[in-house]
Formats: sequence, structure tokens, C-alpha cells
Amino acid sequence: MFTGLVDDVGVIEHVARTTAGRRLRITCSYENLAEGESVAVNGACLTTVAHGPRWLEVAAVETTLGRTTIGDWREGRRVNLERAMRADGRFGGHLVLGTGARSAFAHVPTYALRDAPRWRVIDRRILGQDLMTVYAPGVE
Repeated sequence: MFTGLVDDVGVIEHVARTTAGRRLRITCSYENLAEGESVAVNGACLTTVAHGPRWLEVAAVETTLGRTTIGDWREGRRVNLERAMRADGRFGGHLVLGTGARSAFAHVPTYALRDAPRWRVIDRRILGQDLMTVYAPGVE
């Protein structure tokens, strides 16, 4: 889960094609990442596949490449970074759950917020094979 608050700006150092999609090496200020950790890169949730002091490598599969601009990214591009929120962390922005299928929508499973009556649906539509639902804080 992400808050939508950027906590670092990285630079793409290397882009490699893989059989599954792309692998991006990004310089950053992060020191203590873990393999498998989720990192939002320009808002797209990607998995850390390798890391070291002040760099990480993330994987973007073909589905992600088909739904984002990541396939067009080249070395030298600056990208916004955000680490996934810890369960005991402060919500300092807005709640972002699920996976992004288009830049303007976030997929939030209906069951995830059914017990939060102050949230309201502001948009719902089918994009590709996904039912996209956008929630926002509302008043009962």
C-alpha cells in the first residue's frame, strides 16, 4: 500500500530487456531495501529484484509495460520513488490500494473498504479485463 507521497527521486541508470519484460536499475538514496520489496516508480508498483547502497533494480512485466509508459523509459530519466507503507506507519497522503491499470485510476477491491462508510465511490468503469473503482473520502 502506498500513500502517494514521493520520498525520493531516482535516475534510471540502465534498462535491460528480459524474457518477462524490462529490468530497470535506478540510483536512489535508499540504503536498506529488501529483495521482493514493492517500490512505486512514477506511481507504478514494481518489485525490487536486486539492490545495494543507493541503487535498486526493479522488474516490469509485459502487462505492466502495456499499461504504462515504462517501456519508453531510457537511461538518464528521473523518476519519482515511494517505498510501500509499513503497517505501523502514518497515513500522510491518501490511501492507494491495489494495482494501477491506467494512470488515472486505482484498482481497489470492493471488499477492502466495505466497512469504511465514510468512503464513497467516485468512478467505476471497466478497463481491459479489470473493474476499476476509485474511492475518495466522503461525508455520510
